[in-house]
Amino acid sequence: MIVDAVVHQVVDGEPYGIRGPLLLIDGPTAAGFSGGPVLDERGRLVGLLQGFEPNLRLTLAVPAPEVARWLDEIAAGSAGGAAGRDSDLGC
Repeated sequence: MIVDAVVHQVVDGEPYGIRGPLLLIDGPTAAGFSGGPVLDERGRLVGLLQGFEPNLRLTLAVPAPEVARWLDEIAAGSAGGAAGRDSDLGC
């Protein structure tokens, strides 16, 4: 599914069980979309879908630079932060 959305804000992910920043996006999401790409108008990766913030009715996404950092940590064998944590955000 492709939808238009706007990034409203970058917030601290800690309250959501994620180390690092999260994007708040106004695009719709549903259970099972976690890990799906968030792309800009040119098809470049902006982030990965993470969940839904029910109080704000906004979608949460991990910014692409943060995902790249997690992948670097995994490759270096030092993953233990957000990449290894579960969240129950319902996406």
